[in-house]
Amino acid sequence: MVNFRFINNETARNFLTLFTGSALAQLIPFAFEPILTRLFTPSQFAVLALYISVANLFVIVATGRYELAIMLPKTNRQSINIVALSFIICCGVTLISLLLISIFNSDICVLLNNQAVGPFLFLVPLSVLLTGSYQIVNYWMTRQKQFTGVSAGRVAQTTTNALLNLGTGLLKTGHAGLVWSYLGGLSISFATIIGFVKKADFRQLRLINRKEIKKLAKHYSDFPKINSLHAFTDILQQSLLIFLLSYFFSDTIVGSYSRTFRLLAAPSSLIGTAIGQVFFQQASSRIARGESIRTLTLNLMRGLAFIAIPGFGIVVFFGGPLFSFLLGEAWYTAGLYAGAIAPWLCVNFITSPVSTLPLIIGRQKTAFLISLIGNSLILISVFYGGYIAHDVVTGFYILSGAMLVYYAFLIRWFVKLASSSSQQR
Repeated sequence: MVNFRFINNETARNFLTLFTGSALAQLIPFAFEPILTRLFTPSQFAVLALYISVANLFVIVATGRYELAIMLPKTNRQSINIVALSFIICCGVTLISLLLISIFNSDICVLLNNQAVGPFLFLVPLSVLLTGSYQIVNYWMTRQKQFTGVSAGRVAQTTTNALLNLGTGLLKTGHAGLVWSYLGGLSISFATIIGFVKKADFRQLRLINRKEIKKLAKHYSDFPKINSLHAFTDILQQSLLIFLLSYFFSDTIVGSYSRTFRLLAAPSSLIGTAIGQVFFQQASSRIARGESIRTLTLNLMRGLAFIAIPGFGIVVFFGGPLFSFLLGEAWYTAGLYAGAIAPWLCVNFITSPVSTLPLIIGRQKTAFLISLIGNSLILISVFYGGYIAHDVVTGFYILSGAMLVYYAFLIRWFVKLASSSSQQR
């Protein structure tokens, strides 16, 4: 029997609030997916995947990762100044993305082996501004335990995106409709979460001070120096994976993989993200009080494994027929991809909610070095599939095997960190 006793009443309420929002946010796109895969082709989804991959390279560093530090100070006075710092950096990165896209647009299209994405790259700065701003407000509201607003923002994004995709699909707008629907979801999501910010929180803005911002920027400098680089390499791996698929294989394969990954990663968004945010808040508070989080961490990963292994196991053995039945016969091959990468995403699901442990405890440098190994293994596996094996499924199976070994080591390290957590601060 799985032990969930680490969940106290407050944690349970917070988790259920986030889980409910996350469930709705994921169930709505799932309900629309069988329709959308019949309205859009894999090659059209490939354009959206390439656009998001380029945008994410800027999004991940949009705030210098200072938004994560919003959770850590003891006082709201310090936190609101980190909010201000994050917004300043976000505006700067948005302008930089506009400049780089304007100069290198055609070169990017050549590298991606896709000209159709070119006109939409000029919308990347808008994605950067909207997503960066959303993340800042999201972490502020998480600190204030205003989880209803956080959940509402997620539901608004996916609902808007799904409805716009349906409309543009019926109008036969092709990949343009997918990109504009994605941006529409980001816009409504940000507007929604802002609407839940309390007046008392807005009054905190008067506490913003230039000297305090500079002081906190220096105090939490590990976030842009280390965590930002760590996060960038993680998102670079995801983007390069898409770029490698685009270079070695067809747009159809790129589109099929992007939808496959999105569907299989949904459990991480549905359960993992909700639990992860509560874990981040609870673990930060306990460590600040000098308490150990070993039991919290172990029970959480055991519970997630209990959920993940049977679910992803079904995909491993029945991915092709399952995708063909749900999405249409044209997506049978995507189901084969799903079966190949399911073991990787299974162990990722188990560990992702506790991945903030190094950040909380102050072991970001080690976490970064470890992540470089994992990211390299992923890219080498896909490169092998494209350049040597000339078979994408072979590359995916090698990837999953490498990730099982990698995550076994990572889990062991996380447990070690959690066991020594009470001595960290």
